[in-house]
Amino acid sequence: MPPLSSIAERLTFMAGCLPRTPFRELVEAAAQAGFDSMTLWPNVWRHALAKEGLTLADMRAMLEHNGLVLTDVDSYDGWTPGAAPKVPVEEFFEVCTALGGSTLIAVHGGGPLDVNRETEAFGRLCDDAARHGLRVALEFVGFLPLCDVASAWKIVAGAGRPNGGITLDVAHHMRSTRDDAALRAVDPAKAYTVQLCDGPDRAPADLTDEARYHRALPGTGDFNVRGFVRTLAAMGVRASVGPELYQSSFQSRPPLDVMRELMSATRKVLEL
Repeated sequence: MPPLSSIAERLTFMAGCLPRTPFRELVEAAAQAGFDSMTLWPNVWRHALAKEGLTLADMRAMLEHNGLVLTDVDSYDGWTPGAAPKVPVEEFFEVCTALGGSTLIAVHGGGPLDVNRETEAFGRLCDDAARHGLRVALEFVGFLPLCDVASAWKIVAGAGRPNGGITLDVAHHMRSTRDDAALRAVDPAKAYTVQLCDGPDRAPADLTDEARYHRALPGTGDFNVRGFVRTLAAMGVRASVGPELYQSSFQSRPPLDVMRELMSATRKVLEL
C-alpha cells in the first residue's frame, strides 16, 4: 500500500480558506507556513489589481520570490449552456497564464443537470483552455446539480479531452453519494486537485452554509479523511493537495497562524 503522502505532488494552500486576505499577505504567509503552491480566487486578484496597486507581473514575481507556484484559478461557473458567469472565462485564462498557473477549476453553473449536454460543453471549455496551455478540473459540488463523483467523471471521460480532469473535495464526496466504487473508477492521472476538510457524519439541513462556514480541520471530524486519502493513494493519484475550509474566526486571526494550523492538520492526515 503506498504511503498516504504519495498523493501530494504539491501541498497547496486553497484560497477559499482566507478569501478576503490581500494577495501579498496570502503569498507571504503561505510560504512561511510551508506550502509550496496556492490557488487563487477572482476577488483576491481583482483586489490586488484595483486596491493593492499590483500588476499581474508583480503578482507572479511575488510568487516566485516566495518560492510558490500558482496551481489553480477557482472557479468558473459559466461553461454550461444558459449559465451567467460571475467572471468572464477570458479573465480566468489571462490571470492563470500570467501567474504561471496550470489549471482552471470549473463548477456547474446551475439549472438541471443534463450529462450529455454538459459533456459537450465541458469539451468546448477544455478546447478553449488548451489554446492557453491550460487544464480544466471539473469539481462536483454537493449542493449543486452536478453533485457527485460518478456524474462528474462521466462528463470528463465522455468529453475525452487530454487536458480535462477532475477536482476531488472530500466534503462534496461525503455530502453526495459517498460512492467509493465510483471514486475508484476515476483515472488517477485525471485527478488534478484534492481538497481536504472534515465534518460530522450527519449532514446539516443547509449544505451551502456548512460548506461556507462550518467545515472542520481535516482529521478532526467523522469524514474518515484518511480513508479517503488511502483510496486515492491506492489508485495512484498524484495531485495538488491541500485544506479547503473556512471558519468565521479565520478572518480575525493573523493569516500565518491560520495557515500553520491548516498545514499541521493536513500533514497529520497525510502522515507527513
